[in-house]
Amino acid sequence: MKKLLMLTLICLFSLTVLVACGNDEDAQTEDVMFNLGLVTDLEGSDNTNAAASFDSTEYFEGEIAPGEERTAQFIADTRTAEEYFFRTSPGSVAAGTQNEVIWTITDEEARKE
Repeated sequence: MKKLLMLTLICLFSLTVLVACGNDEDAQTEDVMFNLGLVTDLEGSDNTNAAASFDSTEYFEGEIAPGEERTAQFIADTRTAEEYFFRTSPGSVAAGTQNEVIWTITDEEARKE
């Protein structure tokens, strides 16, 4: 009897995100970062931001004023794939609190410095 060994390779993604407040009122930065996720399958569940788990990154919190820009790190682990999708949470899109935005990142792009 042959046994099949399935090996899933996991990679750690670190994205630098520029957030700009285009509203007339302050926005909560935690809400912005909380509603972002990384997936390898658009039908799958999001891998959420784990930047707060790393001492070397500053957790993105507080308010951002209208016209203000801030950068933050988004860090998540996921399985390796040919393409990765960085997107707003489908739940927040369905609730009408966020617009649907999906960025496609190829594996080749992800491996560049």
